[in-house]
Amino acid sequence: MALIFCSMQVKNRPFLLSPAAKDYIWGGTRLREEYNKHIDVTPLAETWECSTHPDGPSRVASGVFAGEKLVDVLRAHPEFIGTHPKTDGEGGLPVLIKFIDAARDLSVQVHPSDEYARTHEHGQLGKTEMWYVLEAAPGASLVYGFRQDLTRAMLAASLEDDTVEQYLQKVEIHRGDVFLIESGTVHAIGAGAMIVEIQESSNLTYRMYDYHRLGKDGRPRELHIAKALDVVDLRRKPLPEQQQREREEHDGYSVELLEQCKYFRTERLRLETMQSGGQSGQVGSVTAAQEAPVDAQDTHVDNTSADMTQDASSRWTKRGSAVESVAFSTGPASFEVLLCVDGSGTLSGEDVEISFRKGDCIFVPADSIGLEIRGTSELLKVTYAGAGGPRKGMLPGVSPERDVIDKK
Repeated sequence: MALIFCSMQVKNRPFLLSPAAKDYIWGGTRLREEYNKHIDVTPLAETWECSTHPDGPSRVASGVFAGEKLVDVLRAHPEFIGTHPKTDGEGGLPVLIKFIDAARDLSVQVHPSDEYARTHEHGQLGKTEMWYVLEAAPGASLVYGFRQDLTRAMLAASLEDDTVEQYLQKVEIHRGDVFLIESGTVHAIGAGAMIVEIQESSNLTYRMYDYHRLGKDGRPRELHIAKALDVVDLRRKPLPEQQQREREEHDGYSVELLEQCKYFRTERLRLETMQSGGQSGQVGSVTAAQEAPVDAQDTHVDNTSADMTQDASSRWTKRGSAVESVAFSTGPASFEVLLCVDGSGTLSGEDVEISFRKGDCIFVPADSIGLEIRGTSELLKVTYAGAGGPRKGMLPGVSPERDVIDKK
């Protein structure tokens, strides 16, 4: 299919994305059963929701670019990425967003830094990532760093004689937990975890230990011990603490910062607008949304969007005293990605309407048209951390209610 070069009337419109799928041996079936991933892959371990990485590129699923690889669209329209993100000029995004369904333990692994990857991996990016725990079975845990300081020789010997688990720090996880996994940190997701991973756009993983599992070919899976020993942080890692987070309350939605590092910024949005007729949207309406399949390419004209004042960053605004919709747009600094992790709703603007439900991912180009969101849903909003501007969710002169809330 030939790439469509857009004219002014289709520029800066949001669109749904279709993920690439991964069938790693530790995956399960929940992404298909609970997150509407109608992908004929078993096990379905990961879906790369927003990815321009060649190992798993996502595609556009709605609008005039439907069917095209996201990287091809962004190569043709770099203005969609924005003015601040550092890119390679070839349509690559600096971040990658994925769902992970860990039915079994993942391997014990580590990722290199940008500096190491540039030197030893042909100029690739390293990998710092964050995890947002969507679901956790009772007793589910993850590996996060070492319990004590080690030497390279101690770690190498423990990998050789299968005693490395005595040094691994295991942390019990719960729904709503957030972890920042910096490059060099030994880690592993444990069985029973459903996670959103937001990371640098990299697929460099050095597997250190894999419980002697066999791959699909019947052979032990490859380990990368030499490189892992080069990059791993051998110091004891303090236990991660789940911080209380500040929630900003606005008409129709709330917003809270989950994590920010130099690579990305992630916020959780909880949307609850009024249905027509004045009835509040019901929590749990995701069930009805799942029963009514969404046509990812359905669009129609809607010229009812409220006027909004543009500034250098994206912002959420109140539409007067009404709560039938929440107005949203991005500034020229950076694209944003909306990932629906629960519920359903619509995102509409001048000549576009996108219905979304649990599991859907929407790419909103930089300097977008004015948009409105309706529905009852929980969304993760991801943007490039270096985009600058006021804190997301804030407007000049607006003083939202603030509650210190529990992480869950």
